[in-house]
Amino acid sequence: MFTKSLAACSSLLANDGCRIFELLHGRNDAIDLPYSLAVAEVDVGESSYRHRLRQTEVYFILAGRGRMHVDQESRELAIGDTVVIPPQAEQYEPSAGGLLSGKYAADRAAVAGRLNQNPMYAQRYGEPWSFEVAARFAEFCAARGVHPVSMAVAWVAAHPAVTAPIIGARNVEQMQASLDAVKVDMHP
Repeated sequence: MFTKSLAACSSLLANDGCRIFELLHGRNDAIDLPYSLAVAEVDVGESSYRHRLRQTEVYFILAGRGRMHVDQESRELAIGDTVVIPPQAEQYEPSAGGLLSGKYAADRAAVAGRLNQNPMYAQRYGEPWSFEVAARFAEFCAARGVHPVSMAVAWVAAHPAVTAPIIGARNVEQMQASLDAVKVDMHP
């Protein structure tokens, strides 16, 4: 019998930009397995890069929700959903590009971020109403002395359909805002 704990797996940055924890791999573990099994994470507000793989890939959603794109198809996925991606299909998993982080509230054109640098995000989330809602959300949070990311993560954590939020960041400040979600009292 071969066993391995997710806690024992170190993370690595995959070529598609997501963070993976490789649970099983025939090249790295003492097992005869023609495929690998890994946990992949895409940070809130981030996306994996468009990519293609030679082999079939299967995703099972453990936490969160998002839109999966495979070639010309696109579907909303949530906890418990499974998607099979055929070999050589172009795939990516986008999220809102940091829209709820509050960084776009003051002068969105001056902000270096995915919504200004990636045409896909600009097309999907660049409508004026999206920024208006995000600005109101940032104001709502500021009036309560809470970072918008902390509030968003706290809301996700309190949602009954979510087992646990997946958090991540590119720097310490972003990570701290996510971790501060535990200080936000979310009650009905």
